[in-house]
Amino acid sequence: MIDDPIDLDANATTRPCGEAIDAMREAATHCWGNPSSMHRLGQAARATVDRARTSVATLLGAHPREVVFTASGSEAVHLGLHSMVRPGARVLTSPLEHPCVGYAIEACGCRRIDCRVDACGRIDIDDVLSRLREADACVLHSVNHETGVIQDLAPICAQARTMGVPVLVDTVQHAGKMALDVRALGADAVAISGHKFHGPKGAGALFVDASLPVRPVLRGPQERGARGGTEAVEAIAGMGAAAQAALAWLGKPEEVQRLQTMRDDLERAIVEAWADARVHGEGASRIWNTTCIALDGIDGEALQMALSERGVCVGRGSACSSGSGEPSPVLLAMGQSEASARSSLRFSISRSTTPEEIGRAREVLSRVLRAMGG
Repeated sequence: MIDDPIDLDANATTRPCGEAIDAMREAATHCWGNPSSMHRLGQAARATVDRARTSVATLLGAHPREVVFTASGSEAVHLGLHSMVRPGARVLTSPLEHPCVGYAIEACGCRRIDCRVDACGRIDIDDVLSRLREADACVLHSVNHETGVIQDLAPICAQARTMGVPVLVDTVQHAGKMALDVRALGADAVAISGHKFHGPKGAGALFVDASLPVRPVLRGPQERGARGGTEAVEAIAGMGAAAQAALAWLGKPEEVQRLQTMRDDLERAIVEAWADARVHGEGASRIWNTTCIALDGIDGEALQMALSERGVCVGRGSACSSGSGEPSPVLLAMGQSEASARSSLRFSISRSTTPEEIGRAREVLSRVLRAMGG
């Protein structure tokens, strides 16, 4: 057993930050009442949820009343789409989306329309704009979960609004890592997940513009009728604290640049260590923490396991579908061959990644790739 594994799979999840852990401990110790109860214990819990809602809203540039807590980013996507459509509706999306989008479209009984994408993993904006007239709703991501490619969605949201087509944006890999202003984005709904920015698992949220009535999947009086079930106070408290910590970190651009340099150094080392290495999305704008690399001639799963045995944890596609054994739909949609997709690994760092960890990871990668013929 490796004592201190190096986490280069931060897009799957992140280590909860100290502020989140402290907030969860405080909530579990002193604010463990039911937020719907009218007595002092309940109202202490309610105050904890309200503070967290304000923190999450601030991270998004929203009003607290526009934030609905969920149990995950996937649930937030489902709730957002469910609020926009009825069975039989046509949903414009892309083949680059996280699997939860496809599941939500299917669960809502809708017809999926995929737009075109390019070889760098960018959504074809012109194609989306031309196909909005076919759609009853639109669901797109702002940062890709595999390649880290950043999508320019503001023009799509603006045009969709003039046409009365509601837009849901999956910002799960965006929120807490890059500045996010839902007003400037112009989306009708935005989904986020706390554990992607050093909060706990079990807490997500949906921003919903005041013009879009929420249609709950699970009915009940909680969350102002938007989502039934007693709120997970401890997880929500942790998410709120993580949102505050992320906002403070985003105010330090030198820190973002420092981490991007670490990502670039890791990426360069991998490319130099394997003659047939290619960076997916290299020609596009990418978020600072992610690189997805094809190592042609290598079995990606075998390399992932070899690295794991040596204490370096890396990803292959979305965590919830990485065990399927199938090549990445995202990479296939970008025009990659099945062999190339199977040879690809995703390396993603977080705010807690250290230069020492990157150095150790580079050494391990170099040794393993040499052993595999690099």
